[in-house]
Amino acid sequence: MRGVNRGSSAWDGGLNVNDEIISMDGMRVGDDLERRIAGMAVGDTAEVVISRDGNLQSLKIKMLGDASVRYQFIKLPNSTPVQSQIFNKWLEVGSN
Repeated sequence: MRGVNRGSSAWDGGLNVNDEIISMDGMRVGDDLERRIAGMAVGDTAEVVISRDGNLQSLKIKMLGDASVRYQFIKLPNSTPVQSQIFNKWLEVGSN
């Protein structure tokens, strides 16, 4: 794993950065991991075998809802020059 978000299923289930996921529910994991996770429902539990520092470990990971937060920046159609300046600064428009 390259990253584990606080409050996610992975975080609560005990996964750490650099853990290698070997299998999920008894099936070897390849490039299908995201598809298999997407097929699970909130509340389902997966038995995950990982390799951490060369040692195999088994974790039970309960699927949680998506708690991530997303933001969207929308330029106002009648923005003032100051609002436009702030918008451009946030998006680093015109900066080198």
